[in-house]
Amino acid sequence: MSSKLHRGGVPTEPVAWRRVPSLDSVPLGGQVFPTANSWSSLDAEAAARGSNSTGDAQSAYQQGFTEGKAVGRQDVSAQIEAMNHKLARTIEELTGLRQRFRHEAEEDVVALALATARRILHRELTVEPEALLVW
Repeated sequence: MSSKLHRGGVPTEPVAWRRVPSLDSVPLGGQVFPTANSWSSLDAEAAARGSNSTGDAQSAYQQGFTEGKAVGRQDVSAQIEAMNHKLARTIEELTGLRQRFRHEAEEDVVALALATARRILHRELTVEPEALLVW
């Protein structure tokens, strides 16, 4: 991931984050399921139909809702744990890369210094071959 630092005169735009609906009203398959707070309207509908199983349906819905939340939390926990392990491995690799890059850069600097010295000596000897006699 990279980032930029904008200095003076560069127009920036704020990020518009989208709103996420609450878990109680998440549409599943184009259908919004009732929340725990909306059972009163279901009770009225059941009473109009003459049904006595509203309490059973409500408790079954609550149980299913609770179990679904628990399974969802377990899934998210497993995903977070996997991402934490992946992040830890990446940090370890980056630490090793820093040392490797430093070692490679050191070798490159020494090779560059030798090449520069060789070139300077060659030029000096080409211009003034008697310089070897002084030594």
